Amino acid sequence: MLKVAYHLGLTCSVAWALSPRIFRYADKRVTRKRFRIPHAVQVQHTTATATSAEISPADFCEALARSVRSGINSSAAFHSHAARTDAPSVVHSIAQQYVHEAHLLEDVLTVAHSDASGTLHESFTLYLLLSCQAGTLHPAALSLAAQCLRDEESLKAQLHIGTAHAHITARILTSLPLACLLFGCLVSPSLRQSFSSVGTCIVLMLGVALNVTGWLWMHRLATSISTASPHAEYQRFTFAFCVALHAGHSHVSACSTWRHVSPIGVHIAQQLNDGSSLRVALAPLADHFGQPGQMLSQTITESVESGTPVVSVATQLLSDARSESRCNAEFQLRQLPTKLALPIVFCVLPAFLLIALMPFVMAGLTSLSSSTFT
Repeated sequence: MLKVAYHLGLTCSVAWALSPRIFRYADKRVTRKRFRIPHAVQVQHTTATATSAEISPADFCEALARSVRSGINSSAAFHSHAARTDAPSVVHSIAQQYVHEAHLLEDVLTVAHSDASGTLHESFTLYLLLSCQAGTLHPAALSLAAQCLRDEESLKAQLHIGTAHAHITARILTSLPLACLLFGCLVSPSLRQSFSSVGTCIVLMLGVALNVTGWLWMHRLATSISTASPHAEYQRFTFAFCVALHAGHSHVSACSTWRHVSPIGVHIAQQLNDGSSLRVALAPLADHFGQPGQMLSQTITESVESGTPVVSVATQLLSDARSESRCNAEFQLRQLPTKLALPIVFCVLPAFLLIALMPFVMAGLTSLSSSTFT
């Protein structure tokens, strides 16, 4: 009895210690593959001191706005804040490359946005670039950029908390059959002998394949909520337009700045440069984003035709984008338990039967046939 209790405690301890580490390692590999970190950012992380904590992009924008308001030159203020060790890694690496202020600030910010493409700092560098017009950073645009960045981080945190239960469920359900099989191998000699059978090995391989498929399926469903989606792209379009308006751009030139956002923005900017009307140029928004894109294009065209003040337009668009993002996040989180039922029913439960139960059944049948023959 004591031997069985010892093996049971040892098995539970090993499964409890190794399973989270294995899944955390897999999560890190998937995250690094999804977000491609530039070489300059990696070098910065290795050279920075361990004691310097990196400030958030929103705080960096706020500090930069205060410096510009105090009368400091925009280029000098940017290089001064970016050269600090606690600055965001993407701007710190750019500040190290362009030590002198002889380069145009817009060119420096363009290079930073190009380096941050596809990373977590893409929105941050985009809003910095749009806050600069004619080589000058506008404090109102920087303050709005900080507010937009905080909204995006708040939405990401909400989605992360909402999907944490799905990640934990996936880890527990896929680790349990392996722990049961390991415990059975420790306490049952007949089960260990049954591994020499071809049928048992085939059953285990099929069960492990279903188990891995179920975990990948559940993990993909949970992470797909927080990855880039048309709603996140729509929010970025709206925030970029409002930041450009606060930087002094007109409605048409603010729409032209969408060329930095996505291929849809490049197409709209090209149509505006070719002389198309604003209503015709913004038509792809409705085709790409659906009803939110149609409302965005309608609001912009009506504000241009009626001469609505820029501040009123930006306030309305920001409110619509935030409410649309919150509703979409809540809708996706409510759909998640229903979506998780498919991998659980078709992969996890069959894998549990094949890994945790079938080897014991086959070992029992083998021993029973042997004893009957004897």
